[in-house]
Amino acid sequence: MKSSLYLIFLFLLTIACKKESEENQLSPTPVLPNHIVTGDTSSESIIYTRLNPADTLRWIPFTSNETRQFDIDKDGINDFEFRLYGTSNPNSTLILNTLKSLSQNEIVVSDTLVAKISPGVKIDSTLQWGKYSLLYFYSYKNLGSITDTAGLWKNSFMYYAGIRLNKNQNSKYGWIKLSITEGERIVIHEFAICK
Repeated sequence: MKSSLYLIFLFLLTIACKKESEENQLSPTPVLPNHIVTGDTSSESIIYTRLNPADTLRWIPFTSNETRQFDIDKDGINDFEFRLYGTSNPNSTLILNTLKSLSQNEIVVSDTLVAKISPGVKIDSTLQWGKYSLLYFYSYKNLGSITDTAGLWKNSFMYYAGIRLNKNQNSKYGWIKLSITEGERIVIHEFAICK
């Protein structure tokens, strides 16, 4: 009888230890990448989107202003907005190109302007971040020369804007590859974000 109780006790102890061991093996917390390199599209930890054809915003005097929103991480919520806005009268023209973060997301800036980043640059927390910023601005007198400009993106082809998505208390780094011609056209070529 004692030996039967002893065997039952050992059996229950073994089951209890096995269950405790399984409970202690919690699934590991995923480690999010703490940076991305502009132009990187091959890593398994990246969500990459190539727009084919590229998405183009154009300003046509006296007729249009354009806005585009993009869902960078494919979660069904737009993350950033590009806007090309112009106003014109018979004497002058003013054109603004902006990149705006939606929700709590951010953009790499240089002072208050969207930073123009070359290929192969690391996007991480050490950079200067902002919410809404100017890509390029110019004004001119019609039939005359440009009178005022601002921004780092004049006639910039295939450069990157650094971005950071801030969702669920996590930050994910990414980039948007774009070109701007004389402020009258914004071309969005592709974008990527860490998973």
